[in-house]
Amino acid sequence: MSANCTNAQQLVNTLYTDNPQINWHGIVSRLWTGNKELNAYREKHHIQHPLVIDTSGDVFLKYGVKRVPTLILTRNGKEIFRETDFSHTAALTDRIKAFYSRKASKDILNTPSFINTAEH
Repeated sequence: MSANCTNAQQLVNTLYTDNPQINWHGIVSRLWTGNKELNAYREKHHIQHPLVIDTSGDVFLKYGVKRVPTLILTRNGKEIFRETDFSHTAALTDRIKAFYSRKASKDILNTPSFINTAEH
């Protein structure tokens, strides 16, 4: 699980840098996480995208997140892509890039994306 979390965060860091047209948001579980842990996580993984704690649990509940990490791409609040296996990040990067190139339009490119991670 730890390797999967690390792979996910490295992938998201790369995707964030390579795809500035996507509105990235990192949402972290409230379990075992406070501001101190969030800041340590942000520093440890060199995170540049916005990152917040889901203090109410509403985001995890709304999207039915049961496994971490989970990468969810949404459009207009509706899920359009989900992944929880980050063992093959090169293939996943290609899938995400292909997804966006096929669906390229103004509203898709402004899709908010939620990245849920649990590693501290």
